[in-house]
Amino acid sequence: CHVGQGRASKAAAVINTNVGSNLDTAHMRPLAFFCLVFLAVSLTHGQETKPVSKKYNGFKEEFSVLITDKKIRHGGYRKYEGKDKLIAEGTYSNNQKVGEWKFYSTGELEQVYDFSSNELKYAKKETYPTTVEIDGKQQEVYLDTPPLYIGSKNQLNEELNKVMKYPDQARRMGVEGKVLAAIWIDENNNVFDIKIIQGIMKECDEEVISGLKKIEKYWRTGKINGMSVRSQYIVLVDFNLGYPNGSLSITVR
Repeated sequence: CHVGQGRASKAAAVINTNVGSNLDTAHMRPLAFFCLVFLAVSLTHGQETKPVSKKYNGFKEEFSVLITDKKIRHGGYRKYEGKDKLIAEGTYSNNQKVGEWKFYSTGELEQVYDFSSNELKYAKKETYPTTVEIDGKQQEVYLDTPPLYIGSKNQLNEELNKVMKYPDQARRMGVEGKVLAAIWIDENNNVFDIKIIQGIMKECDEEVISGLKKIEKYWRTGKINGMSVRSQYIVLVDFNLGYPNGSLSITVR
């Protein structure tokens, strides 16, 4: 699948680090040796870990895993897009995200979420109004905190591509096009309605609804004047057969 993000950007990842020092060569040799040993095997919260670098679909992740179980992530994590665009950073503890995680989109900080307290610390304000429901009436307003998917638009795109597929019938018939879906999130952060605003065929429309239902527990509603309000979030799914073997290009706005 090909994944996009935000209104027009696309998801990918890579890492770049740059460390400077004013130490002379003689002093750097023991330090360099120590750093190499530390990187090879480090201790994180009393557990031995090993650094891992993983590349896929233009992404690059860097994290650590337990030596006793390499399936368990433990320690610092970073994910990059392109050559040097950071899109996520945080900490794992025994395969669970803990503490504050920062998520970036188009080079700017989009979210800060504390996974230990399940609290949204920061969300970038949108530059356009959001449809909300107040006292039973729908209206367009500028929110202090927009409705969002935990982990940023990058994460939303990636998760949708994991749970969605190009319907076989649509592929055989050569059907392409954009499906526009509206997600309604209540004051308690529960998704209570998903509607197709613009569809292309039954099978594609149903695939979008099915995919959104599979990730519905990771949403947060919008806020105005510190109060949570019923908010609408729009997802645009572009079914495009132009990619190898057919794929989904998912754009969020």
